[in-house]
Amino acid sequence: MILHFGINRVTHDVDAVIETEHGPVQQAVREIGRIHGWGESWLNESVSVYLAQAARLDDISLFRSYPTEGMIGLRVFVANPRYMLAMKLAALRTGTGQRDKDDVLVLARATSLTTAEQLIALHKTYYPSDPLDARKLVIIGEIAELLNASPDTA
Repeated sequence: MILHFGINRVTHDVDAVIETEHGPVQQAVREIGRIHGWGESWLNESVSVYLAQAARLDDISLFRSYPTEGMIGLRVFVANPRYMLAMKLAALRTGTGQRDKDDVLVLARATSLTTAEQLIALHKTYYPSDPLDARKLVIIGEIAELLNASPDTA
């Protein structure tokens, strides 16, 4: 979300998917964490749980290649706002504060989705066999209310 929307807030980790050479990457992650005092879990692979089988090629795009695209190295891809919103809805944590809710609000506004029904339908598009539980549905309803509140009450 930082790359797409320039949201300037502290994050405690970077979400990542390591496709090849897992061992050497993890060794580098540990070393970088030690050097900078970030610990060993600053690169978070748990996002891979939320990658949707229904995702399309145009749901992600290359942001940058390091050192260059023609060399072996790091490729940074970003998800488009719709796919990112679907992943946030799938990962929506209940009872852990406002951060997830705020992220969904930003992404819903970016995608012009304003109703609970639209948010639920988007989730179902990417995760057809993983229905939202009752607690998440309540939070999505609250988010939809915030999206549709008049500027005076929001």
